Order: sequence, then structure tokens, then C-alpha cells
Amino acid sequence: LILNGLLSYYILEFVFNNEKLFQMQLYYGLHNWLFCAVIYLILLVLFNSFKLSVIVGNLFFLIWALANQFVLLFKGQPIQPIDLLNISTAGSVAKEYTYTLSWEMMNAIMLTGILIFLTVRMEEQRILVFKGKKRWFYAAFPVMGVMLFAGEFLWIVNTSYVSDMGIKVHLWRNQDTYNTYGIPMGFLATGKNMQVEEPENYSTDTVKSLMNTYIQEAKVQRIQNEESSKQPNIIAIMNESFADLSY
Repeated sequence: LILNGLLSYYILEFVFNNEKLFQMQLYYGLHNWLFCAVIYLILLVLFNSFKLSVIVGNLFFLIWALANQFVLLFKGQPIQPIDLLNISTAGSVAKEYTYTLSWEMMNAIMLTGILIFLTVRMEEQRILVFKGKKRWFYAAFPVMGVMLFAGEFLWIVNTSYVSDMGIKVHLWRNQDTYNTYGIPMGFLATGKNMQVEEPENYSTDTVKSLMNTYIQEAKVQRIQNEESSKQPNIIAIMNESFADLSY
């Protein structure tokens, strides 16, 4: 499972054509590998089957890799956690695009197929075997698997885990985040932005107080302008999206 986690991580980055993969800090690379390995361990708990967890895991990461690259090509941004909330909209417009498999995609499909073929030929292994009246306890394992996956994601996006690792999210070019820190870590880091944090001392009264302050300042400035004989022309260039025009 640990080895499969490494291979799946490589497939994600290979299909994404990440040129910074081998320049990435080892610290981030190990965390990406660990994330993929944990997914396989969760699937093992979920299915209580080594073969099934490896097969489903390989298919999961292959679909993620392909979908991530297609979304990048069509949308200009890789898949983010918030996109999962709009999956129905994505499905309705997906048929409008033309899909062409790249060389990297074809190799990833072939490698995944080989891994699944070898796994199918292996002898089945289960982590626990329940017999008789204890079989009912097996039903708890899928629930445990789902809880582990949800708990892992919620813990990461609700704590300072991402910032403590030094990950900086490029809001307007998330692919830079994915290239620098890896797809799994970049995906989790962008998930942190799904939550809007309430500013300190935020209230309706505070907003009104600030507005009154600016209104008074504007009145004073208007009086000063009326008394002044100079009326300069002011040219304002608005950048409403706050985009980085250096790209």
C-alpha cells in the first residue's frame, strides 16, 4: 500500500506534467506520498480487502489525474475542493468539450492497468476475519473508513496545518501552488480557502462607524476642494479582479 501511494502520487504529477516535481523540497514530497498512502489505508479499512483497496485506489488516483488535467486545460485552473460542490454544473457542461488523451495520460492508463492486473493475480489478504456472530462488527469498518477520510480533510482545512508547513496559495494561479508543493498538498491548501473567516471586531455597528468616519472626511475634503482654485484631472485605473498583470 505504501508503494502504491508513491506510484499514485507520481501518476498525479506525471499527468499534470509538473516540471518542478524533482525540484520540490523533500519535506513536501514526503507529505504528498503520505497523503496518498493514507488514502489506501482508509480504503483497506473500508473494504477489509487488500486487493480491492489497491484496485479502487489506483482507479481513484487515475481518474483524479485525468480529471485534474482536463479541468486545467478547459478552465485554466486545476481541480479544487470547492469544485466538488459544483460537480453537477461541471457534469452538464462537460459534454461540450472535446477530450484528447495526451502521451502522459496514455502512459498513466497503461501503468494503472498493469498494476491492477498484477493485483488481481495476487492472493487475497484481509486485515481482519470475523466469523459467526461477530460478523455484524464488520459493518462498522466502512463507517470507520468514511469517518477517517472526512476527519483527515476537516482537520487539515480547520487547523493551521497548511500554514505551519509554509505552503502559500497562489489564488489566481493555483497551478503554481500545485507545481511547487505537489497536487495533494496543493489541493488541501486550496481547501483552506473554502471557509470565510469573520474579521476581528466585525459587527454592523463597527461598519456604520467606519462609514461615518469616511463620510466626515469626504465632507471636509469637498469643502477644501471648493475653496481651492486648483482643479486637477484625476485618472483612475481600476483592476476589479486584483489580477497580477505580470503574468
